[in-house]
Order: sequence, then C-alpha cells, then structure tokens
Amino acid sequence: MARIERLYHQTGGRQVGIVFLLQEESPSSNGTIAYMDLQASLLSSFEVPIIPLYSLSSLQPTLFTFQRQLVGTRKTISTSIPQVYPGTTLLPYCTLNPPLGDHPRNILSDICHSMPELAQAATTPDGKAALENILPGQGRALFDDITGFWEQEFFTGE
Repeated sequence: MARIERLYHQTGGRQVGIVFLLQEESPSSNGTIAYMDLQASLLSSFEVPIIPLYSLSSLQPTLFTFQRQLVGTRKTISTSIPQVYPGTTLLPYCTLNPPLGDHPRNILSDICHSMPELAQAATTPDGKAALENILPGQGRALFDDITGFWEQEFFTGE
C-alpha cells in the first residue's frame, strides 16, 4: 500500500494507474477477490484507476482500450464544462455595491467588451459621458457605484 501511495503522490494522482493481473499460476489464490480487496482499500484514499488484466498477452490491447476511454472521457468533460470568460464573470463585481443586476450588466457588456474597455469608460471624461448616456434609466447611484469602483481599483492587464 505504501508503494501505491508514493506512486499516487509523485504526480498528484494524475497519469497514474494500476494494472492488476487477475490470473496467477497458483490455484490456491483467487485474483478476483484480491482485485476487489484492492479496490475497496483504495476507494476511500486514492482515486487511482485499477485496470484488470486477464493474461499477460492481453496487456497491450487492454492498455490501448483504457487509453481510448480516457481520451473519450476527457473530450466529453472538456466539452461539457462551460467556458468561463473573466470579463463576464467579474463584471457584476465592478461596482461599489456588488453584484450588478442583470440589466445593467448586460448593458455594460454590450458596450464594453473587456475589462480594459470598462476601466477606460469609467475613468476617462469621454467614457464617463458615454456611461451616463447609456445608464440614464438606471439612476445616478449606479453610475456613481461603477465609476467609484474604478477610482479605487487599478487595471493591470487583459
């Protein structure tokens, strides 16, 4: 068990797996029971895949199949995780009284396509005039909250 733990922690649990040979030459041992015992002992401690191997001759096809499943799983995971855009994610919090409501956030994201654009709009005279024109129905308080936030913050990059 110590060797498995060391193997797991060497890579942080990534790119680690155990190939377990089920058939042994000894008729007195049962590989399936040993396999299940190993799974049970690792279940609570480590997330390491255990690949059952029925014979040494099936090693290459078994590993190939396992690798194909991993690639397919990673593609599925990467397509199911929504893309996070920092500008959209941070936009509701670019005010003195976060979060911004949906409507003001949508208005700002329509005219300011990035954080640098929003910072410029909230800190320059021309930008402030444009913000006042697009946020008239939102009230002076919202305008002051947005410009006040950027008076206290500094934008350093994209």
